[in-house]
Amino acid sequence: MSAASEDEVLSALSAVESAIEANLEAGRAIRRRARQLRAARARGRSWGEIVDAEQPPRVVELLRATQDRLAVAGSAFRRAEAAALRREGYTLDEIARLFGVTRPRIVALLRAGPAAAADGVSGDDPVEAPSPPRPGGPGRGAPGRNGRGRPSG
Repeated sequence: MSAASEDEVLSALSAVESAIEANLEAGRAIRRRARQLRAARARGRSWGEIVDAEQPPRVVELLRATQDRLAVAGSAFRRAEAAALRREGYTLDEIARLFGVTRPRIVALLRAGPAAAADGVSGDDPVEAPSPPRPGGPGRGAPGRNGRGRPSG
């Protein structure tokens, strides 16, 4: 890897480590809250009463934050690593095989670019990082071509 791409990958890896550390702390808070929820339920309180009385951030909020934190950091790492491999001459198919995903996922990941990570867009989900429309409309190749861009017929 070049020094620039290695630094980009290492920077993204550091962000993953930071996310994991923050998630470990959040995990301890979730475990404390879980004990409190169980105790309240054992005292016969309804879930409505329990949730209404729960102080923010609630367990569901803590869970969402941990998922979001790791998703953003993980996506940035995958994107940086895929870009570095691509610059080193790896094909999209090789990167897809290494990552255990399809080639279109790698294309979407690389298209999302670094700005997507800052916006919290994973780039791994075609819904979050849509491909630009193809000529002929969604799901179609250019006019007079089948869905794979080959001549019809």
